[in-house]
This record gives sequence, C-alpha cells and structure tokens, in this order.
Amino acid sequence: MLTPMKLNRLLPLALSAALGFTLNSALNGSFHAQAAGGKVGFITADAALKAHPLNAQVEVIRTALQKEIAPAAKIITDLQNKGTAITATEKDVLTSTTKKAEDIRKKYSDQVAPLVEKINSDVNGVIKETATKQGFSILMDKGIAATSGLVVYADEKELDLTDTVVAAVKAKK
Repeated sequence: MLTPMKLNRLLPLALSAALGFTLNSALNGSFHAQAAGGKVGFITADAALKAHPLNAQVEVIRTALQKEIAPAAKIITDLQNKGTAITATEKDVLTSTTKKAEDIRKKYSDQVAPLVEKINSDVNGVIKETATKQGFSILMDKGIAATSGLVVYADEKELDLTDTVVAAVKAKK
C-alpha cells in the first residue's frame, strides 16, 4: 500500500520518467509533426490577395462605394456627434440616412462578394499547390506570426513563399 510518504518519493520519479519519455520522443522525431518531416513557411497573404487580377475590379467597386456613401456618412457622423441634443426631425433624418447607407453598402457588397470569393479560392489553391510542391506542411501569415510572438526566429530567405505565390497568382486568369 502506498502511504503519503512513499507517494511523495515516487512522484518525482514518475515526473522524471514522463519528462524523459517526452524529451526522448521529441529528440527522436516520434511525434507526428516531427515524423512528417514537413517544413514551416511564411507568406504575406495580403500581397497574394492584392496580386490577383480580379483585385483591380474590387478596388474600382470599393472606390465607387466610398464616393457614393461619403455624403450619407457625413450626415450620419454629424448627427451622431450631436448626441442627446438631436431633435426629433434629425433623428428621422439619421434613421433614413442610415438605411440609405446600408442599402448602398449592400448593393456594392453584392457586386464584390463573388469577386472576393473567386480571389480567395484562387489564392488558397495557389498557396496549397506551392506549399505542397516545395515540401511545406504549414504556412503561416508572416504578419500574424511576427506580431503574435508565435515565431521568435525564422530564416525569411528560405521560408518566405510570398514572391513565388504572388507570381503564380498574377498568372491566374
């Protein structure tokens, strides 16, 4: 029977054995990610998305949206800045202008949604194809990896696939 005293003596041994097994597994590559022999790479996803030929159409639509919605946005902002001093008539104007702005956004959103879906699909396909061809198991967004603290060091020259992906995305029709 294990007494508390015997248990206190065995606990450090059990922890040491568990730690030894874990370290041994990691060093010998028996964990699945290690065994796969895959590489971890990086990509600046925004650059790949912006490189897509359809992105020019998306930008034209966004510019048109901004131009059309600007007057309504100004009215909304001005009325919201009045706070509690807003009159009943101004509240009605705010409500109708907000509805108008939402209708404008929806019109442009309906135009841009299929383009964005195609861009995302194409870019994701190119990323997957490029990563597979070059032996990468994981690709991380470079900006997110850098700001999250997830990656402490990476050899960008060897692991950054952005230029390769951008070139392939530009070639998409």
